[in-house]
Amino acid sequence: MGQVEAAGVAFLAIHEKLGLADLAVAKEHFTWAIGSLASGAVITRNNWEALGFASEEEYKQSRLSHYFARMAQLFSEHRIRMDHEIWALLTSFALIEGSMHELNGSNNVLRCVLPYVCGPGTCLQGLRCLMRSENASASK
Repeated sequence: MGQVEAAGVAFLAIHEKLGLADLAVAKEHFTWAIGSLASGAVITRNNWEALGFASEEEYKQSRLSHYFARMAQLFSEHRIRMDHEIWALLTSFALIEGSMHELNGSNNVLRCVLPYVCGPGTCLQGLRCLMRSENASASK
């Protein structure tokens, strides 16, 4: 099973276990569409039209909020209620990404976070602390 299929099957299985897909229609189409969209959000795909984008430019410029809106639309069209925890998680990510984009024009979470996580001396300090705790554990 490929990434697209696995992602789609996972989304459907979670919602079936939670009883949120009892009224679901066209489950096979849902698993393909939601899996393609989830995979396309992480890995650049050539089939942007199949993901529902009007152009390749729109696909490449889309942010998480666009993917989230498309996912919500798929859930609605297939009569599956989205789990509230997944909804909250995706909403949180969309808010963080949107805030970062407004503040510094970047959508790259890692690039925005690294200066604060591994600022000057921070990484080295963290490694020293880790080494001390490893040495302390070994000497006991």
